[in-house]
Amino acid sequence: MQFSGHPVSFFYPWRFVSRELYRSVMVDFRDHGAENLVIVQEWMERILTDHVFYLDLLEMVRDAGMKLFEVHAPNGPHWDLSCVFEGRRGPMIEAHKRALCYAAETGCRTYTIHIGAGQYNRFRMPIPKLREAALRTLDELVPHAEKLGVVIAVENSFEPPNTPDEVLFLLEHFSSPSLGCCYDAGHANIMAPAPGKRQELYCSVMKEIWDGHVVEYPDALGKLAPYVVTAHLHDNDGYRDAHALPGSGSVDWHAILSKLAACPRLISVQSEVHCDRAENEVTPGRICRKFAELFA
Repeated sequence: MQFSGHPVSFFYPWRFVSRELYRSVMVDFRDHGAENLVIVQEWMERILTDHVFYLDLLEMVRDAGMKLFEVHAPNGPHWDLSCVFEGRRGPMIEAHKRALCYAAETGCRTYTIHIGAGQYNRFRMPIPKLREAALRTLDELVPHAEKLGVVIAVENSFEPPNTPDEVLFLLEHFSSPSLGCCYDAGHANIMAPAPGKRQELYCSVMKEIWDGHVVEYPDALGKLAPYVVTAHLHDNDGYRDAHALPGSGSVDWHAILSKLAACPRLISVQSEVHCDRAENEVTPGRICRKFAELFA
């Protein structure tokens, strides 16, 4: 499956799948037209501590006739670019360097990473301090990625430290071919203005982290387009992060896909639909059919 000549990779909620069923789920993806899988956060965390798991995963992917093409870095306050805790920063940076090596070894082209908002959400850590920490982290990771031929892709999200402006600041500071943006369509939709959109309808998490008034960004993709190397595609209602199937929310897919196709550095796009399939019946076949329809 391709989008405008670019590979499509598939994220999946593997945490809800027993390891014994991994291969059959991969085959299900293959049989519905998928070729590439994302090394998700949970997999990479496991790979970093369990080499047997890594070897087993490579074997399962090979036997299913699939490829690994993208990585989503481990994330959270102890993994994100903006981690300010000095006792954690050294081990965190070294772990990301090792993860980038695994990305290169498996043929993955992009390594999506979060700036991070956990420290802001919990402690209201000043954004300039978080920004400075993110710059210091990238100072070490970008040259490493360049040597490996992997592009670090900073993801836009919906909290004050992760806005499109914050992503753009980092990208412009380095201006490196080894650093780009992972444009997240669902996250951008939460922050986008829309006719009739009302602040009081935002979910409680959004109200809390924005102190009752979410700052809107009308054209995140237009702002980030020169740097977009990959994209997370999923849908929501504009008020909460749902990671739902395209077409089930309010994302304007015609506009988004037209702009994505024109991004000069685009390498790939990714399905980041990751609902609990047991509850929402989001099977590989349903995901693949929806994206084949979307890209037709």
